[in-house]
Amino acid sequence: MSTVPAPVITWEHTGWEDPRARALRDAMDAEVGPRYVPLRGTAVPPGRPTGDDVVIVALALVDGEVAATGTLRRLPDRLEVKRLFVSPAFRRLGLARAVLAHLEQEARERGERELFLQTGNRQPDAIALYEREGWEHVQVFSPYDPADGISVCFRKDLETGLGPGPGPGPGPGPGGTVGGLRTPLAPGPPGPLVPWLLLTPAAAQSGRRTRPVRRGRR
Repeated sequence: MSTVPAPVITWEHTGWEDPRARALRDAMDAEVGPRYVPLRGTAVPPGRPTGDDVVIVALALVDGEVAATGTLRRLPDRLEVKRLFVSPAFRRLGLARAVLAHLEQEARERGERELFLQTGNRQPDAIALYEREGWEHVQVFSPYDPADGISVCFRKDLETGLGPGPGPGPGPGPGGTVGGLRTPLAPGPPGPLVPWLLLTPAAAQSGRRTRPVRRGRR
């Protein structure tokens, strides 16, 4: 009986204005934004990245299709994960964890010892993901407003805090290219749907990294 080849993730680093990344961010806003209307109305959320403060925008392509994105953004005193989102057609494949691990490794390669992120209290699935991957809760940091009661902030120690889930190890993350070899993405439990995460862009496009994944039911 023939075996169907596993889909492959290809990593691309691109800029903030890449239309593929922008389309995923727009989809994230359409999905997540309505949850916060009762809390902040139609006001724009604080602390949105711009092309000036973005370090890298990562795109995860599955079999050539753009499936997920995440950004690393430079704040005055720290590096932050922003705008992590997985397209609905590609959920339940572990992409949220993969993008997060990819960004963690990118931060390590830039000499960072810790990494931060912010999410909202109406996104319990995202909060559960961060806790599962070894991120610790910290006080709300600037540019977010602790008085609004919405922000939930996290920190991860990149030197020792690899978390209970599959960590990036010596390479770009689970299933990534390590020393030119492709390794399988750890299947793990299905877990909750995590529609987005937050990460940052870079103006230059870097080389590609690939990883096979298992495609589940949509």
